[in-house]
Amino acid sequence: MFVSACGYLYAMHYWVYRDGLSLKFFWGRADASLMTIILILFLVSASMWIHSTFAYLASPNLGTWTLIQIELLIT
Repeated sequence: MFVSACGYLYAMHYWVYRDGLSLKFFWGRADASLMTIILILFLVSASMWIHSTFAYLASPNLGTWTLIQIELLIT
């Protein structure tokens, strides 16, 4: 996990501070705005799934279970 965190920090430093936002992603099919949206979705779902899991353990129901599955699918 430590190695992937270092890689993530390096990638974000390049993306934000070294003009990496001008890159074209997916062989020129996507620009930085799409990649920013994908990154935001990933980070939000990755930060929320553990809280949803604790909520499900405290009070199990189908809605919370479905939310956990969606969050993990996005992540």
